[in-house]
Amino acid sequence: AGSESTGIPTNALVYKPALAPSPSPQPQIDASAPIELWHPVSITGSGFQGLTTGSCGQAQDSASDYPLLQLRSLENGQTAFLPLLSWSSNSLQSVPLINFPPGHALMTVFVNAIPSPSKMVEIRASFPMIRPMPVTNGQFQLGFTYTPRALPTVLATTNVSTPLTNWAVLPGVVETSPGEYQFSDTQAGSKPLRFYSLRLPPAP
Repeated sequence: AGSESTGIPTNALVYKPALAPSPSPQPQIDASAPIELWHPVSITGSGFQGLTTGSCGQAQDSASDYPLLQLRSLENGQTAFLPLLSWSSNSLQSVPLINFPPGHALMTVFVNAIPSPSKMVEIRASFPMIRPMPVTNGQFQLGFTYTPRALPTVLATTNVSTPLTNWAVLPGVVETSPGEYQFSDTQAGSKPLRFYSLRLPPAP
């Protein structure tokens, strides 16, 4: 509510967050293929460049002629805005997607603070991001990221020339959070040398 100079409110506006005045300025996202972790995100649609300004069009407004790409994980609620490498009115490409949980997510494009209808997309880890950890108290640990609810297996041998079919299958793989796995080898301290192989099922 406000007024020009009398101090008495003479008009009022109702603000509704995340709603456009009409559907026409809303950007639209086409159906998207699964998104691969550690790869750029490329999508197509329409209305990715709307009005050239984000407010009244006068000298003190806030110019904005680029979209914002948001992903919100349905696994744990994590939200990320991805910096863009390129964009046009009907396509955009972001930097590679990292540090984001595999699984399903909602994708939204914002143009001048007007959101598109969100699209559900699948985030896939087509190959694992492996994080070896130092041996502690005789235990070797390995962390990696892969598709949630998969059944990965760790094999081990003391002779790398041994056929893989003869490697020992080790227990100890735990999914600590959706898509995040950790393996612990409690027998590593008793082996002067040990080789490991990570066997992953195909991503569904």
